Order: sequence, then C-alpha cells, then structure tokens
Amino acid sequence: MGLFGKEIVGVLNIGNEEVNIVTVGIKKGKFEILQYLRTQVSTEPLYTEEGETVSPEETKRERIAEALDTIFRKMKYKPSFFVLSVPSEYSIIRTISIPFRGAKKVNSVLKFELEPHIPFPIEELKLDYFVAYEGKKETDILVLGIRDIHISDNLSILEEFSIKPECAIVDSLGLAYLWSKTGKDEQKLRAGLVIDKDFSLFVVAKKSNFVFLRHLFLGRDEFHKNPEVFSREIQNSIRAFLAK
Repeated sequence: MGLFGKEIVGVLNIGNEEVNIVTVGIKKGKFEILQYLRTQVSTEPLYTEEGETVSPEETKRERIAEALDTIFRKMKYKPSFFVLSVPSEYSIIRTISIPFRGAKKVNSVLKFELEPHIPFPIEELKLDYFVAYEGKKETDILVLGIRDIHISDNLSILEEFSIKPECAIVDSLGLAYLWSKTGKDEQKLRAGLVIDKDFSLFVVAKKSNFVFLRHLFLGRDEFHKNPEVFSREIQNSIRAFLAK
C-alpha cells in the first residue's frame, strides 16, 4: 500500500521562524488532513543563571524545542509515524544521464556523476534517486539531495521527544506527490506547477510517477509581481524537459 497505507502520518516542518505539523489520514482512498498546527519560534534571547547570553546556536535549538513542545501538547491524533519535511533551500533536484544500466552500476557512479552539478561538497548531502528512463546504453535518473546538517540538527532535537521520523522529504516534493496522486490512472503525460510561498516546482508525471522536475526559487509574491519573469522560467523548464 506504499508509505502511507491506512496509517495516520504526522508531517513535521521545522523552520527558523515557525514550526508546524500536518496530521494526515486516508479516507476512502484519499488523503484527509485531520489537523494542522503551527506556532512561531520565539526570538527572545536566553540567559544563563549568571546572566550571560546563551550562544545563538543553543538559543535557536532551545526555542525550536519549545515550539515543538507547544505543538505536541495540542495534537488530537497520535501518528503511526512521522515524516520530516525539509525546506527546499536545503535541497537539490537534478536529472542526470549515466552511461550505464542496472542499479548496481548506477549506485557505484552516482556521486561521481552528480558532483559537477552541485555547489558544495557531495559529502554534505543525503542522496536518493529513482529511474526516470532506462535505455539500451544509458539511464536517466532523478536525483534528490538534502543537506545533511539540516537533517541532523532537526533529528537531534526530535530525539528529546522520542520521535524518529521514518523518512525526510523536500516540502515541494510532498506537494507534488499529492498532486500526482490525483491522476494515478492517467496514461498520458501531465504537467503541473506547484506554487508555494517561497518556491515553485514544475513537474511532469505519468500516472503517479515523476518523469521530470525543476525547482524554481520563485514564490507566490514573484508570481503576482513579476509574471514575465515567472513565465520565462516556466518556458525554460518546458525546454529543459523537451531536451531530455
């Protein structure tokens, strides 16, 4: 039945300014939001017993923990498991072609092939991928990478509440996944544009499988204020897809 099955899932999003959780269930084969909770992360400084200011890193950690505690106390449903939603700015999405076939060979060269496409050491990434197309001599794969430091920091805070997420997913991909499920029986290619506050995602899907994704760092405000720029980026996305 896939990741969700008939379980109740808690999707956690931990940001520097806000913490929120969406509790999701399955009803008649469709996703249903059971509860949505959010709270602001306090910006008030912390002080030691001696009156000294606590370091910014420790203050941030403590304030996020306080916000999580507030949310967990208000939850009406007990999730079967949790998923960590990671902000798009901490991730990369790339489609790359590898001149090999077979999962074993792809795994062995993935990091080497991806390294020229990212602006930081590949050791800083948690990687996952799936095959978009497999030809006779090459494999097109869609690669997802999340900055390890962001995941590690959040996991260490959640350990204080005895919570260990089953997986992490980029927030934009979570929205695209829900969209793809609405056409899981559609045989033709479908294109969709997901627009959120701080990002957008151009996605092409067949049935419920992603064929192409392009992440855009243009959010809702840019969509309304600069439609020409937004339109140009969508056109570039379509050209990139057709070029594949």
